[in-house]
Amino acid sequence: MVASAGADRFDEGATLVRRDVLRGRLWSASAHRVVRDDDAGLVLACWPGTEVVAASTWLQWLRTGDAAVRGQALPDLAAAHWELGAWTWRWTTLVTQIRAGEWFSVHRRVPAGAS
Repeated sequence: MVASAGADRFDEGATLVRRDVLRGRLWSASAHRVVRDDDAGLVLACWPGTEVVAASTWLQWLRTGDAAVRGQALPDLAAAHWELGAWTWRWTTLVTQIRAGEWFSVHRRVPAGAS
């Protein structure tokens, strides 16, 4: 959630934990670093090595590449049927932009090591 105009801001460089919750249940959480927090919105980043918890079906797909497992991840999410597992973020730096007043966020994945 982005602070409203005139409200306290998150300090640049601070660590925030982004939590995704569905029907009152946590389905993912990960630490992000604050890049910017201003009237336009909040920009966060995380990179390879960041510890994450997420739905175990999704993590199983990441570990195995099994398309059938990936295909089950969304039905499990829709049915609120999942367990959480640990994962270490890999491959990309993730930049998240949460614009003030919008109902969505924008995520950009940059290959690790790219500038």
